[in-house]
Amino acid sequence: MSVREGISLSGCGTMGQAIGGRLLACGHALTVFDPNAAHAEPLAAMGARMAGSSAEAASSARFHVLSLNSARIVEQAVFGPKGLCEGAREDFSPTGRIDNMVKDLSAVQDLARSTGTAMPLTGLCCEIHRLLVSAGLGPADNAALISFYDGPRN
Repeated sequence: MSVREGISLSGCGTMGQAIGGRLLACGHALTVFDPNAAHAEPLAAMGARMAGSSAEAASSARFHVLSLNSARIVEQAVFGPKGLCEGAREDFSPTGRIDNMVKDLSAVQDLARSTGTAMPLTGLCCEIHRLLVSAGLGPADNAALISFYDGPRN
């Protein structure tokens, strides 16, 4: 395996454990980081390599997975000192598809504004969600969009 063919995982809480465990079970080389090293230890026991920072984890990986629970933590893990951007591929060439599940789209918008990243679809989703909630068509959770577009159940 070449130096940049593995996967890095930053965030080894409940969801990170599930993601990392599945990646390891599928035979992928995995490097993990969590500020609380105890969270990463179960994955290390399964064969993952532990890193001292997101940058270190990313430096040996081609793909990067973030399993983090707030925009502030994502910002720190990606753009902060020893963050993903310090260790990721310097050429920023596309390496694959990334799916991201975020429950707080307003926090995503805040992060995008602070980094100067245009996210017009996120803004549109936030506006649609606000309209749905104000019309009583969904709970105060962005998942209301799924229920709305899924249609009535028979």
